[in-house]
Amino acid sequence: MSAAHTVPAVGFAVQGQGQGPKGGHWVFTGDTGPNPALWQRLCALPIAHLVIETAFGDDEEQLARVSRHLCPRALGGELAQLSGNVEVHITHIKPGEGESVMNEIAALATAHRISALKAGDVMTF
Repeated sequence: MSAAHTVPAVGFAVQGQGQGPKGGHWVFTGDTGPNPALWQRLCALPIAHLVIETAFGDDEEQLARVSRHLCPRALGGELAQLSGNVEVHITHIKPGEGESVMNEIAALATAHRISALKAGDVMTF
């Protein structure tokens, strides 16, 4: 699926095997800003894990919007469209902004379990 970004970018979903969370889809959004088509598609899938970028802090919301990236506030609006309790992994945070961006994300009102994806993390699906 095409991502909503300033240059061509895509996201993809891989169906897991097994029951429960292992049977849900593992989704990678690629670089993207708000993308109604993405959420329409995701709502039709059982999602176990979602890897999504949140490049900028809320103090750079305008830059995030123009460059078609997400900030925590925009991420919260996007995640509100996804039902359930999904493991959300944040990627593509700008260097030096990880702690502040994750603090802003932690303040979001959401049932999803959100953590930063770090170099060396291994995901099995």
